[in-house]
Amino acid sequence: VTQEEAIAAALAHNPAWLNARDQVEDARRQLAVAVNATLPRLDVTASYAWTSGVSSRAAGPYETALRDLTVSAGFEIPLDRYSLRRDYQKAVIAERQAEREFLRARDGVVRDVQVQLTQLRQAELAMEFQRRSISDAEKAVRLAEFDYLRGKSANRDVLEAQDQLVQAQNGYDTALVQARISQLRLQNYIGKLTVDLEGEWLK
Repeated sequence: VTQEEAIAAALAHNPAWLNARDQVEDARRQLAVAVNATLPRLDVTASYAWTSGVSSRAAGPYETALRDLTVSAGFEIPLDRYSLRRDYQKAVIAERQAEREFLRARDGVVRDVQVQLTQLRQAELAMEFQRRSISDAEKAVRLAEFDYLRGKSANRDVLEAQDQLVQAQNGYDTALVQARISQLRLQNYIGKLTVDLEGEWLK
């Protein structure tokens, strides 16, 4: 997984960041309400009435209709400006605080992902180093055994080479476990590790 993919996945699942994002949205809505409260209010209403009837004349009955259109408007200016300004300032402060918490939470998620990715890469490098150590130790064992058979080295040299091989193998196993732990920790943090109905980890 790349760093960009890991960060995107973490941001999609991290509760702290999701909560901070929701708080920003709430603060922005409250600020919009406070801004609207300071604006003059203009109410416009319109009504339309139509009545019809039938009149008679020598040529025959004909339809008559009366149409009435009424438009009214009301303009309201808030008088308690101090209270409105106070509410607006509170909303601005709350929105800025929410923005800071939002950015802080996002930076924290990014930092945590970067740290865990670094730890995983280091564990993978340690595995590769131990794998090469095993290969070198195996060559040393074969050479020591060959020299021992030719009488050019003692049995002690063979035992020492074998001991170095065992140490390299143990080092690889340790690095493998650490890499696996780092991988699972990262997957869990970015929301890619879940538990099935039997309690087993699912990737």
